[in-house]
Amino acid sequence: MSTGRPSRSILGARAVPWKYGTKPTSYLLINRGAGHFETDTSEFGKRFSDLGLVTGAQWRYGRRRQAGSGVASEWSNLKSSR
Repeated sequence: MSTGRPSRSILGARAVPWKYGTKPTSYLLINRGAGHFETDTSEFGKRFSDLGLVTGAQWRYGRRRQAGSGVASEWSNLKSSR
């Protein structure tokens, strides 16, 4: 079901080449359609830059259609946002 808003995707980084254990930068991407993505530079999007070694991510929607996400990463707690 389309909400009329662009969809968002979490691009979670897993490793920095030749520096395993160093926190890589992750991104929240906005899908503008036709294969065009751009980085979300809003305050909400910036919260995704320091996630650690991401192993999985999941979007979820609440009763009022508010989007939130859950992210799992190595050597860290589960993180959620709304």
